[in-house]
Amino acid sequence: MELFDRLKKKKMSNLDILREVQTLFERMAKLIIEHGHSDLQYPVREMKCAIDFIDIALDEARSQDNDYENELVEIREIMENLYRQTRGGLSEFHIWPDKNGVNEDISQINNRLMEIYWGLYKDM
Repeated sequence: MELFDRLKKKKMSNLDILREVQTLFERMAKLIIEHGHSDLQYPVREMKCAIDFIDIALDEARSQDNDYENELVEIREIMENLYRQTRGGLSEFHIWPDKNGVNEDISQINNRLMEIYWGLYKDM
């Protein structure tokens, strides 16, 4: 089964996808801040911008009928920037030395973010 098919099997709404991305970014940023190095400011800053963007989008959309398509396009672009960075991005991100299995947590978050990203990429 292809990765992006998992999103469709779960029948996640766009709102659910946004909320999950927000939660994953919050967890990843926390791990990087707690265990990472100072040269990792770029991904933390980008994730915090995405978290704030989703907060604002959700607040504004409560009073409107919104399918969140535009917000998903924006989040997909942020995710693309995070994973395409050759230095300071998340595609090959590890914390050294690995403390308390942090890299396993990071791998799980990265894998889920990539599943979501490819699901969004395929759909848009």
